[in-house]
Amino acid sequence: TATSISQPRPDGKGTIAGKDGMILSDATETGFYIKKFMDPVNKLDQLQSETPQLAMRYGEVLLNYAEAAVELGVEQAKALECINKIRKRAGIKEKITLTLDDVRHERRVELAFENHRFYDLKRWRIAATNNEAAGGMNNTKYHGLFPWLDTRTEKYIFKTGFATRQKAKTFLERDYYLKIPGIDSNEKLVQNPGH
Repeated sequence: TATSISQPRPDGKGTIAGKDGMILSDATETGFYIKKFMDPVNKLDQLQSETPQLAMRYGEVLLNYAEAAVELGVEQAKALECINKIRKRAGIKEKITLTLDDVRHERRVELAFENHRFYDLKRWRIAATNNEAAGGMNNTKYHGLFPWLDTRTEKYIFKTGFATRQKAKTFLERDYYLKIPGIDSNEKLVQNPGH
């Protein structure tokens, strides 16, 4: 059976970790960490990187172009070319056709952990749904991939499941808009819906 907590190894040499993959401070629920922005020299301290924070990179420019082209129904070949540049660089099989869902998926993958997803879901007006697969965030709990170490074989087993410490996300229709402060002082202004 798979372990569920940290414990000594059967041979007495070290410790094995269970569901969260961590022994100290329970820092991650799945045991996986982001390596995307890690400094290759200071691997243990991500705050020591000398690399400036990126505001935009070429991959995002290509994705923005492809999304605009597909949404407007123009330059489909150019949009496909942009997506395939990204896929080719990553060593992924190039696409033959391109839909809006394809472009949205490419954004999700290419821009992972770069703080775009929430704003993409708002911009696409799909955040208020409760369909996790589509990106909805209304009364939605997210799944994660959890590693379990089998103490008999000392091999990992990977299973999907709900993030156990996470509360369900709530995103309502009104959350597409921000509340306009001080609007009561001008009778000609109308408050955003739901606020």
